Amino acid sequence: MAEQVRGVAHILTDFVSPLPTGSRQHLIDSLATLVYRYGRPELAARLHTVTAPTPEHETEDGQMPRISPNGTR
Repeated sequence: MAEQVRGVAHILTDFVSPLPTGSRQHLIDSLATLVYRYGRPELAARLHTVTAPTPEHETEDGQMPRISPNGTR
């Protein structure tokens, strides 16, 4: 199982690395939403904690929009 997890992590890293920052952030937010829906809100919170807001996705008030667990902003 650990080898499968490492394999998936490598694939995700290869996929996400070349994405533009905004696309990468959206993907991470979407993953956090899925993780939350699968009953792991603590992991979803960790995903949001390890990702920093990017200037291109900040709102006018300087805040980073987040996708709520129900999929809305």
